[in-house]
Amino acid sequence: MNNSLEAKNLAHNILIDIENNKKDLHLLALQTARLALMLNNQEESKKFSDYAKESGSIEAFLNSYGLLMHELVKSVDLDSIYTTANSESYDYHEHAKKYKQLVQIAISPKGWIDTKKDPKEDIAQYNRYKKRKSDINSTIYEYAMNVYYQLNFSENVSGIFDVYRNIVDNKLPSIMPNSREKLDSITKNLQSQNQEDWSNAVHTCRKLLQDFADELYPPSNIPVIGKDGKPHEINKESYINRLIQYIENYTSSDKFKQITNSNIKYIGERLDAVYEAANKGSHETIATLGEARRYVIYTYLFIGDVLSLTE
Repeated sequence: MNNSLEAKNLAHNILIDIENNKKDLHLLALQTARLALMLNNQEESKKFSDYAKESGSIEAFLNSYGLLMHELVKSVDLDSIYTTANSESYDYHEHAKKYKQLVQIAISPKGWIDTKKDPKEDIAQYNRYKKRKSDINSTIYEYAMNVYYQLNFSENVSGIFDVYRNIVDNKLPSIMPNSREKLDSITKNLQSQNQEDWSNAVHTCRKLLQDFADELYPPSNIPVIGKDGKPHEINKESYINRLIQYIENYTSSDKFKQITNSNIKYIGERLDAVYEAANKGSHETIATLGEARRYVIYTYLFIGDVLSLTE
């Protein structure tokens, strides 16, 4: 197996492991550091190695916290509380005092004897670590996705974009006549040196995907039951769900569904985040031209893959 193919497979496995929540963040970060090293990117490899070290501490705390909270729940005898509370000898204040002591002891991940520590400190640290874990996870996913697409289609990112741009530019207007204007707008804004134009290109990608969903799977106020057996909103704003439903209905390939559905979730959530940040008055939602190009590439790749279902 050549180095390029091995790197592509590793990137693909990292994406699948994140989507299925199969591996600890520590192991994912180590794998991504190895992936960067295979691509001779020493700086990125060191960054993900550092993430791996940090993730070990984060996950140790989160796991300890979760186990202790589980023990706390098991230690509360609900039957006893119910029986006592309905007896004449029930002392509410005494029960509350004992319960508070139990929480102070059990909530601390440093052990069962740390009764002096304020539980709020652990709660605050838990929330900080949860957010940090999510941030690292997103960074790993984005890096692995970039590598996967680069290696899957071409050694040259612009080559990938040109291939898919030709497919989308030629085929999309036949089913969405109004898409031509948006496609031209994206191209024009990417050629600009103005940061605001780069953001506009990304916003247009979001609108293009919304129109694409409207065409393929029109909105409805009645939720649908997905393959997971759960109801999913398919209203006007739920364009990601509607595109997923279309893919579920028009392909029998589980692998295609797995990759494509995870991609639209990832792309859509980030496009929505950029859009919401802009609505709140942030003028630096897209910091670089490279960032804008990535969103455009992801959008073209997804639309091109879905268009292949109609062939």
